[in-house]
Formats: sequence, C-alpha cells, structure tokens
Amino acid sequence: MKIDNMRKLFIVFVSLSGAYSVLFGAWLSHQGDLLPIESVATLKIAHFYQFLHTIALLAVCFYWQFTQSKAAFLTATLLSLGILLFSGSLYVKVLFACELIGKLTPIGGILLSLAWLSVLIHLNIRKH
Repeated sequence: MKIDNMRKLFIVFVSLSGAYSVLFGAWLSHQGDLLPIESVATLKIAHFYQFLHTIALLAVCFYWQFTQSKAAFLTATLLSLGILLFSGSLYVKVLFACELIGKLTPIGGILLSLAWLSVLIHLNIRKH
C-alpha cells in the first residue's frame, strides 16, 4: 500500500476513534451506574487512554503530512495498534466478559509506550 494511502487510513482511524471516544464517554457518563464499580473504573481507564492517544495520533498525522517522515509512519502505527490492543481489549473484556482478551492489554500498553519513545528518538535525531 502506498504511503499516502496509509496516511489516509490513519486519518480515518483517528476520526473514528475520536468519534467513538466522544460517544462512548457520553454513554459511560449516563449508563455507567448500571455496571459494577470495577467495570466502570476499567472502562474509564480504557476511554481515557483511547482519547488521549487519539489526540496524539492526530498530531502525528499532521506532522507526517507536512514532513513525509518515516518516523511519523512508525509512530502512527504504534499508536493505532496500541489503542486497539490496550483500550480495545479492555472494552471487550468488560463489556463482553471475555477474560482471555485481557492478555492483549499489556501488549497494547507496550506499543503505546514505544510510540512515545519513537517521538523522543525522532526529535533527538532530527537535524535542524
């Protein structure tokens, strides 16, 4: 797949993730009291991490558009997979009582951490 098509795919992902974050946050604030307290706490963590990293992904996509940086592609990939595996696995685990998928959560967390480290590495290596 061409790099320009990949960038467009990330923009679609960030848009859908942002919309879902808003809608799920509204649902959680109105319906969360119907769930056990532990479930609500887990869902709030998943929601917070998704929303925060969606904003970070949006910033990376803007940076990528203007610089054509390969490092931005790597960071966008790590952020997207991290959001899916971290927040997505927590959503599925709680909402569908699927404990097994919870094993993906730490992998998602590692991917999110690697995304932030790729930002650090890229900013320190880039020549002005």
